[in-house]
Amino acid sequence: MNKIKVKTPAKINLTLEVLGKRDDGFHNIESIMQAISLYDFLTFEIHNPVSPAFSDNFLEIPMCSQCSASGTLPPPVQLRHCEGFSPRQSLVCFANARKDDFNYTEFRSSSPKNWGSHNANGIEIILSGNSKDIPYNESNLIYKAAIKFFEKAQIKNIKLSVYIEKNIPVSAGLAGGSTNAAGTFYALNKMFDEPLNCDEINILCASLGSDLNFCLNGGCAYCTSRGEIIEKIPFFQQYISLIKPKTLGISAKEAYTKFSLLENKDIPHNSKKLKKLLMNGIFDKNLLYNSLEYALFPSYPELQVIKNKAEGSLMSGSGSVFFQLSPKIQADLDRRNYDIYENLQTINSGVEEVYE
Repeated sequence: MNKIKVKTPAKINLTLEVLGKRDDGFHNIESIMQAISLYDFLTFEIHNPVSPAFSDNFLEIPMCSQCSASGTLPPPVQLRHCEGFSPRQSLVCFANARKDDFNYTEFRSSSPKNWGSHNANGIEIILSGNSKDIPYNESNLIYKAAIKFFEKAQIKNIKLSVYIEKNIPVSAGLAGGSTNAAGTFYALNKMFDEPLNCDEINILCASLGSDLNFCLNGGCAYCTSRGEIIEKIPFFQQYISLIKPKTLGISAKEAYTKFSLLENKDIPHNSKKLKKLLMNGIFDKNLLYNSLEYALFPSYPELQVIKNKAEGSLMSGSGSVFFQLSPKIQADLDRRNYDIYENLQTINSGVEEVYE
């Protein structure tokens, strides 16, 4: 299989209770996570690998589109470019030219939304997409997941391109990055005829983040430890709407840091209570709870405004998205200041292949 497209769902936290900080710097939590019908779409394609060409002890340098420099360079000279040249805007190798020292070559394409690299195992990964809000380099969780997969599966000399159709807002508490990484593990395992079993894929997920295991499996789950230990529980179908301040994104690190400064850290154990009800086919919206809300309200009064005006709303994860259990947002807010997502539903699935 040379090409595959997958859809990766967002999640919301029906409950999120922070229990305490761990020795590894993370926090133990209890949470009821629920997948929803808001998706990113990832298209993966395998190409013939393109490797740098060496002649004796010389590295073949691709042509610089700005100054037409090309050819071979004697070691250890590095390619230099015309004044004002930005490596982010042209295809160019700027690795050390000595073959024995060569272990990393970076390429920038003509578009700032594409990025590729070679590593020591001959892996080249090119990311592109429709969003200006995410990185297209090695800091993207898709890139990190691909490298982890290829290392675990002992796959070398591969050129992989990934197109990211981003619909899930970033830094919003919806696990947009985590679900993309989970989708990467899923897609690559299918493309290479499943060299890794389910347990191995789940171990990779847990090694990269706290939400990946849930995002991979989806549905509704009771999540513990950092969030990576999941217990599937009955799914309760209902409509969901989301509201996010347009200019506000909050990192999980910031949210948990602010939580650690709170004097009063109540734990109502709503996660266990809601889990018990769901196991019996009952849903109680009065048990919705998020420990991180009140840690963030003093710094971000716009979140408090949403909470006050959108009745029954709850912040998802570390924010800044709030959700209501309704098909439409029911709040007296100036919608020009918010991104609104309506007519979404809870779903009983996780990452899935898209057949076209």
